[in-house]
Formats: sequence, C-alpha cells, structure tokens
Amino acid sequence: MRIRKEKIKRYRLESLVNKSFFEGLNLIISPSGKLSSTSVKLLDTFDWILFKNGLTLKQLNISFELYSLKSSGVTASDRFRASKRPLFLKDFPEGQLRKELSRHISIRALVPAAEYKEQNTDYSVLNNDDKTVARLEYKIITFGNREKEIFYYLTLRSVRGYDDEFNTLDSHLRDEGLNTTAEDPYLGILMSSGRKPGEYSSKFRLEIDPAISSAEALRQILLHLISTMKANEKGISEDIDIEFLHDFRVAVRRARSALSQIKYVFPENITLKLKNDFSKIGKMTNRLRDLDVYLLMKGEYINMLPNKLKKGIDPVFSRLEKERVREQRKIKTALSGKVYRSSLEDALKCLETDYTDSESARNSSRLILPLAKKFIWKKYRKIISSGLLIDDSTPDEKLHELRIECKKLRYLLEFFTTLFPSEKMAVLIPQLKKLQDNLGDFNDYFVQQESLGDMLKGLNQKDPEYSDITMSVGGLIAILSSKQNEARKEFNKRFSEFARKENQELYGKLFT
Repeated sequence: MRIRKEKIKRYRLESLVNKSFFEGLNLIISPSGKLSSTSVKLLDTFDWILFKNGLTLKQLNISFELYSLKSSGVTASDRFRASKRPLFLKDFPEGQLRKELSRHISIRALVPAAEYKEQNTDYSVLNNDDKTVARLEYKIITFGNREKEIFYYLTLRSVRGYDDEFNTLDSHLRDEGLNTTAEDPYLGILMSSGRKPGEYSSKFRLEIDPAISSAEALRQILLHLISTMKANEKGISEDIDIEFLHDFRVAVRRARSALSQIKYVFPENITLKLKNDFSKIGKMTNRLRDLDVYLLMKGEYINMLPNKLKKGIDPVFSRLEKERVREQRKIKTALSGKVYRSSLEDALKCLETDYTDSESARNSSRLILPLAKKFIWKKYRKIISSGLLIDDSTPDEKLHELRIECKKLRYLLEFFTTLFPSEKMAVLIPQLKKLQDNLGDFNDYFVQQESLGDMLKGLNQKDPEYSDITMSVGGLIAILSSKQNEARKEFNKRFSEFARKENQELYGKLFT
C-alpha cells in the first residue's frame, strides 16, 4: 500500500504575520493551541557529525529531539534531566533516541552549536463545515546578541483529502508577497550562529593549486595544520572530550611529517627549528594521550580477562584516573604558557618569509605537482621493497619501521589529494589504511604490554592490592601478547593486498 506524503510549504517572513494575509479566503483560521515560548539549544559534536548527516539535536529543558534538517521532522525523542557538563552517548537513557544517536556519535561530546528562543503558535484552517483542511505553524525565533536577530517562519501543512484547499492557500500566500523557502528554520539558525556548520573536520582538507611553488604549498599545509591545532586548544583545556587532544596531536604529527618529507623547500636551519618546535609540542601531550587510550579501553580489558583475574582491574584504573587529572592540569597550563605560545608565533613568522634565494632551499620555487609525485612514488617504492623482505623470522622492529613509513605515505597522499583524480585517490587511501590498521594494532599491543610491564615494576610489594593488580596485569600482558601474534600473522595477507600488481600499476600511472 502506497503511503501518501504530507505536503509542506514554508515561507520566510520579514516581519510579524499580518492577519490581512488571510482576508478574502472562504476559510477560517483558528488557533489550535496556546502560544508556547521555549529556550532551545541545538547540540552537535565539535566536528559537526550530526549536521553532516542532515541532523541536529534540540534540547528543550528536559526534552531532547533528534531533528532532521532534510525532512523538517523529529526522528526520535526522549525526556530526562541532563547534567550541565557536555553530553555523551552514555548519558542518554536506553531507547530510540540513544539508538539513533549511536549511529553517528561514539566518544565525542555534544556541545551547544546555537542557542535561541522560539515562540510557536499552531492554527487549524477550517472550511464552512468546520472540517480541518490544512494546518499552519507560525514560528518566531530570536537569538544573537541581546536577541536582536529575529526569524519569522510560516509553515503550511496539508491534510489528507483537501489538496485543493492546500493549493489555494499556497497561491494566496504567495500572492500576498510571501516567499517560499526550502531552508529549514534550524538550518538558518545554525548558519547565523557565528560558527559555520561543517567548518571543522578532523580530516585533512586543503585545496592545493598544482601551479603554485613547493614553498607556497608547504606554507599552506603548515598554516592549515596550525589552524587545526589552535581550533582544538579550548576543547583540550576545558577537557570537553578526548578527541580534541587526538586531533591536536595528529595535526602536530602531520606538520612534522610535512617538514621531513617535502624536502629542500625551506632552508635547513628553518626546517630544523620548525621540526624541533613541533616535536616539543607533541611530547608535552604524550602521557595524557596514553592515559586517554588506556581509560577508553577499560571495558575491553575487563572483557579480555577471565573472572578470576578481574579483581585487580579497578585499582589499576583508579590510579590511572587520578594520574589523568594531574596530567590534564599540566596540559592546560602548558597551552596557555609562554613556551607553547612563542613556538606557534615563531612558526608563523617563519612561514611569512620568502626562502627562494637560499642555497639549501633548492626545491623552493619548483612547481608542487612534479615534486609531490616524486616524493609519493619514492615513499611507496620504499614500503614495497621493505614489506617484501618481512617474513616470520623478521624482528618486530622492522614492522614498527614499516608502520612509520606507511604513516608518512598516508600523510603525503592526504596533503596532495586534490592534485590527483579524486576517484583514484578514493581507492588508494583506503587500501593503505587497511595495512596501517594491521600495523597499528600490532604496535598498540606491543606498546600496551610495555606500559603495563612498567606499571608492575613501579608497584610496591607492600601495597595491599599488589597481589590482585599483578595477577590482573599479568593476565592482560599475556592476552595482549597473543593478540600481537595474531596481528603479525594477519600482516602477510594485508601486505599482499596492498602490494598486488593492480595497485602498483595505479601508483605508477599517477606518480611517475
């Protein structure tokens, strides 16, 4: 059975609705509810994951509504009293709303994307027989500094069996000078909120002109990455969610990689200084990121262990949580400190200078396209030749080295994606990511074993929880060692897929 869709027409008004709009109609406009006035927050993650999926989350006191910007309707809702801190998925009660949100958000926090006040009045449009033939919704939205920004919207909705009346009303309102708009009211609010919806992404997105010099290309890349770092500073300091620190660190790593791989574009002394500055910034965040990862894996660790070995897990994570509080304070202080601020200021000054006359910057004036091809092809061939030498007897260190080379290639492909056909890059990057995931798992299991081993060495045998902790941590180390071996066995399959003939031919066509 085919379900008839409701017809909707929305009109954007320049001022309050005028009753004269409806004069001359052989219809009665009757209020169907009281005037309601509500303070509303539109929530989204910092990287706009809901908006990118055509959604926004409305918070009206204790009510939450997941609203579709495409269909202008509520897809799921729930009522509960939330805390004043940022909202995480785990804060929502079990139900349809949480289920729908889980399709899009995981560990990121929901924060206000816009705040406003909304006045709604609903009307029924009646014919002479007192039958409802259409519905009108009148909405006044005020927001901004001292609520000076005002939007007026009138929405006309059809009623089954009365299409003629709907069309008559639509024609009449347009004759009165009202303009229909496809823009959802909440999309309009987001667009006027001061932040551009979708403006931030954790992915590297930079359009590079193939005709610019290599020095200009590197300058644009580094400025983009510094901008990403600065965008995440507040979220790190306020400890909103752990992805702010993650994105910050990735931007730092990308900057260091760009300076190391796009060679002889800046003078040696400038390149060395920038690399050292970014290295210092990265190191100051190392421990906090390690703690974030461990705490995030608590549930996974617990599930790994048999029941008889779980007793010591809670004391371990209790200590990690206390250490994280101390480390978070250090990072907050460092981000507002002189060393960090001056490092960024120095980097920006370095990027303002023209280095084309420097002998050690011989690639400075070369066009970026041929140079990008050269660097990518060289890195790819190095990965292929190194990977083919790895067998069951190869030391673990060689897999760690290959992981780093794969990461460098990934960054080069991301930096210069827009220089090459998008459909080809959409094939190459996911293929590389599969190999990276395998090598990343292998490395993570190794690092976690090392860290847990160090934790055991630092324990005092007189600690009342010593026995429970050593049993739990010892069990975890054994399980992680087994998982590391499984990842190593998986490597041959992943590398064979990456190094297959068709892939090598595609790299050759694009980058030689």
